[in-house]
Amino acid sequence: MLVSHKHKLVIFTLERTASKSIHHTLKPFFDVCVDVPPYKHCTADTFKYLVEPFLPEKYYKCAVVREPISRCISLYNCIQSNAKSYTSFSDWWDTFYQEYRPSWLIQKDLLSVNNFLYIDRLFDFKQLNLISNFINIPVNFERLNHAKNVAVIKTKILQQMHTKLYDDIILYKSIVDAGGELIINPYQPTP
Repeated sequence: MLVSHKHKLVIFTLERTASKSIHHTLKPFFDVCVDVPPYKHCTADTFKYLVEPFLPEKYYKCAVVREPISRCISLYNCIQSNAKSYTSFSDWWDTFYQEYRPSWLIQKDLLSVNNFLYIDRLFDFKQLNLISNFINIPVNFERLNHAKNVAVIKTKILQQMHTKLYDDIILYKSIVDAGGELIINPYQPTP
């Protein structure tokens, strides 16, 4: 999570959405860069109840959203790159979704409070340059922490993923359809 007091701006960085690249690139331009757990990947719920009460006023909230199936594959590849033994994607999906779905997998859930999206602006993972344009800081986001794509997904599992990740897929499609930047509430810059 990155915080600019001057601009009253917070950037949420969910896991597997270029968070390391975003933190590395934008850290010099923000007042606070929380890049250690549990707040590096702070959820909207955690922010609202544990961070926001200590801010002097409401801050504008942004986040990056990644295509949901690609995000799952990225997580699988990251875990597999450090695993002692190989687990097929199908087995991993069955176990992971059953055990962790409510707390991690659905980006829309992580960016919502009481089932309502709590973020003001969403950016497409594939178009990080739009963050640079929005905050008016000319930077290039270096690609860090990139795992090779080695997952083989069976059609049955892919169909399950589309069903279980439906809300996220629709949210991501909305961002793409909006040109990579979905504005939920317009930003009012500080003087």
